[in-house]
Amino acid sequence: MSLVLLFLMVVADGVVPPVPSEAVLLAHVPAAAAAGWPALLGLVLLAAPAAVLGDLITYLIGRRIGTKRFAWQRRPRIARILERTSAALDRQGVPLIVSARLLPGWRVAITFLAGAGGLPLRRFLPASVLGSTLWASYLVGIGATVGALTGAGPIVVAAISLVTMAVLGQAVRWTRSRRARHGIQCGDAPTLSHLVDLPGGCLPGKP
Repeated sequence: MSLVLLFLMVVADGVVPPVPSEAVLLAHVPAAAAAGWPALLGLVLLAAPAAVLGDLITYLIGRRIGTKRFAWQRRPRIARILERTSAALDRQGVPLIVSARLLPGWRVAITFLAGAGGLPLRRFLPASVLGSTLWASYLVGIGATVGALTGAGPIVVAAISLVTMAVLGQAVRWTRSRRARHGIQCGDAPTLSHLVDLPGGCLPGKP
């Protein structure tokens, strides 16, 4: 698969979650690793800007649509989630956007809401650059490690890497969910795991 197609898939993944950009990027890692560290660095330098571009497209779509245009956005539960997320982004935009980039499933939603909620581009863009760079480095690092340990081909390396990432991601979610259930009080800075289920119905910033 050409690097141009890889770039386009990473961009698309920032807008349409089902696009398997992680798997495709991981499948490129064994050949890059065989060529040496400059090729691995090149993968990071290709994937990170593509991810930023995808984030920027979704951010601009969110800014265009907003949070109240459609009827489903005004349903009480959805409206409450949108309000909490927008408040969280306003208070701690950078860590939330970076975390979302590393957790599939949250990436597009948080990026969309950053735009829809009016988070300034000057705050969003550096967070996207940081998150995308960490995301690309994380993928390439895991792919290179799995390839070195197994000596397997692209498909096997991608599969094992994705399973490893899923396990690590689930461990992070479990830890944060446990903290959200037992240690979060109203007024605490929210994280992704408890935006939906803050105790007592409190909103970020509400005492």
